Amino acid sequence: MRYDGQRRIRFGIQPKLFLIVLAVLLSNILILLLMGSTVFEQLYTRNKIQELKAGAANIVGAFSGGAAGDEFVAALDAVETRNTVVHIFHRDESGEIQIDYNSRRGFGLEEPPVPPESGAPVPEPAPEEKPAGQKGEWGKFYFPQRDEQKIIKKYLEQFYASGIQQELENQRYVILDTDDNHKPRATISLYTALPDGNYLSLETPRQYIAETAELAVSACATVSVFTLMIGGILLYFISRRIVQPVTEMQRAAGRIADLDFSARCTTRSKDELGMLAGAINEMSDSLQESIRELENANQMLRDDLHRSEQQDQMRKRFIANVSHDFKTPLTLITSYADSLRDLDDSQRELREEYCGIIRSEGDKMTHLVQSLLNLSRLESGMVQLVKMPFSINELIQEVTRRHTILAEKKRLTVERVLPDELIVEADYQRIEQVVVNLFENAVKYTPEGGVIRVSTECAGGQCTVKLYNTGSPIPQDDMDRLFISFYRTDRSRDLQTHSYGLGLAIVRSIMELHGQPYGVRNLPGGVEFWFSLAVADLGDDTEE
Repeated sequence: MRYDGQRRIRFGIQPKLFLIVLAVLLSNILILLLMGSTVFEQLYTRNKIQELKAGAANIVGAFSGGAAGDEFVAALDAVETRNTVVHIFHRDESGEIQIDYNSRRGFGLEEPPVPPESGAPVPEPAPEEKPAGQKGEWGKFYFPQRDEQKIIKKYLEQFYASGIQQELENQRYVILDTDDNHKPRATISLYTALPDGNYLSLETPRQYIAETAELAVSACATVSVFTLMIGGILLYFISRRIVQPVTEMQRAAGRIADLDFSARCTTRSKDELGMLAGAINEMSDSLQESIRELENANQMLRDDLHRSEQQDQMRKRFIANVSHDFKTPLTLITSYADSLRDLDDSQRELREEYCGIIRSEGDKMTHLVQSLLNLSRLESGMVQLVKMPFSINELIQEVTRRHTILAEKKRLTVERVLPDELIVEADYQRIEQVVVNLFENAVKYTPEGGVIRVSTECAGGQCTVKLYNTGSPIPQDDMDRLFISFYRTDRSRDLQTHSYGLGLAIVRSIMELHGQPYGVRNLPGGVEFWFSLAVADLGDDTEE
């Protein structure tokens, strides 16, 4: 079933990321509109109180140096320019409030300013000094000049009436916050004591703070809206760029799930996404290698099973043939033995014939049993090789000499091409068995009047022995199975030659014990079997 990752994505990462950030920006604007005015007003109020305290400290310091000094005037001007009304006042012996200084009026009305520390009262202002209807400025509010003195005194009477004078005996500042924006006189007032019984009052209107807070909210909301618009556009493309590697990795993972390991993640960033892409590529390579190994192992297992089945079938055929071949000589031996017992002494020639047949059939059975035992010992690993240096050419000469009679019966020509004296290192008896089996195999399958050629050659520290015989080529399908136990290419002919498919299997087992190569190949006009042995290292006395 093919993996389909696209169908499962109903709401991708990109729109989620875009909507989340968009929701955060919108929430910020809503919170700013709903709560911004209050938050900003509280912030500005705290900041204004700190500003009043700093201005009061500067005025007190300058006042101590003399009310008529430039430092004092500069301190007053610095406070008044920040929308703050300044009052300096005291109460005389009669309990009357005397205003020593009022913002935008200065000290006194007709005389030059007299330092408050002298204790001299400041005369009341004459109404006629300023035209009727002229207004004096107080913060953002305006009052008729003739009533200004009276209003200020009434305002300052609250200082004594509310006990602020007594509070200043224990603390440096007293702050009154008339937090009522529905009244035009809602103010923040700060009181502190001056030397010689004078008091300082700083007053600023709350309406100014509220208007400033509302202006800040409007400005922030405007900036937030533009930020939302521009940020939304940028966010769309940025989120798309961020999500693109994730989409690529998802597609690559889907192809890997379909066993398509050619898919690669091309993301090369140095962040977590780049590391994830690299991990997916490594996973793909590992899976591909593991699956390739599994396929190879599976193929090897199938081949082993196939060979095992073939070998089982060959064993079954072998058992059937061997059973038949055992049954035939046993039947002959039993029959001729019974007949031999019935012969009298006058039938000597017939007795000798029967005894020869019995002996011949017994030799066949002995040869078959001995071959089976040899193959079983070799395949079970019970045979220990005894390696020694010997002349391979002398061994070949001896084997062919002993089997000359077999070749002469079929009028075969045996050629020996043994140019050099080659000394090899191997197990003499086992290699002799290899040469015998290959030579007997050549004799069996070479047609009458044919040729058998035995040759040796040396190259690269290896001696190769070749046995060529004329005759029919071996089918290609049988080449790989020729050295398997119990395998025979031509059953009918093998029965005639009394071959059970054991000779070449013994050759294979012996050569594998030596760890040396062997094989067979078709040549023009015949077949060549071959095997190799290591040349013995005899030092300086060895001649090749």
